[in-house]
Amino acid sequence: MKDFHIQKTMAKRKAINEYPVGQYILDALKERGMSQAELAAKTTVSTPVINDIIKCRRPASAIQLVKFGLVLGLDAIEMGRMQSDYEIMQVINTLFEKNEETEQS
Repeated sequence: MKDFHIQKTMAKRKAINEYPVGQYILDALKERGMSQAELAAKTTVSTPVINDIIKCRRPASAIQLVKFGLVLGLDAIEMGRMQSDYEIMQVINTLFEKNEETEQS
């Protein structure tokens, strides 16, 4: 388990300056004075789906990231990496928490 703890520490350090892609999209919307409804109209992604992505209730698909990137002037590949990093961190955190619970039992 020592390797797991090292991996957890490294992942935490990497994640310090990272946040979910949904937050990145929300920040871009705010900077541009654009609503989720306007983004929906320009991308043909429904407002409820955009809201779920922003609130991390669902991941964005590759096509959605490309559409958001085109409308908001963001790098779709970078958003995909952000999303992947965030999802991996969620898995690591879940495994780490389960490992801690097992060790405490």
